[in-house]
Amino acid sequence: MISYAAFAMAALAIYRGWRVPLLIAWFFAIMGAMGNAIGHPIYDLVSGDLAFPGIVTSLGYWIIVPILVHRLWTASLPDPAAAPGRRPMAAAL
Repeated sequence: MISYAAFAMAALAIYRGWRVPLLIAWFFAIMGAMGNAIGHPIYDLVSGDLAFPGIVTSLGYWIIVPILVHRLWTASLPDPAAAPGRRPMAAAL
């Protein structure tokens, strides 16, 4: 329950615009989603049990993980318009 509480707190902090809790979201994206997408098919191949139920749900992560990583990457980049010392184009003229 502590991990779910950490995820909930991170979601609230990210919603408020804080960047540090993105570390928790990155951990979930890489270890949780990507680990699930890779781990379940490997376990299926090693065990030889083709009826392993996690194989079906892990296939969706192959679509969701790239979208999630892209959104996290663009969310963690600093806003170039808010860079210190940078003036808007109209103020430069």
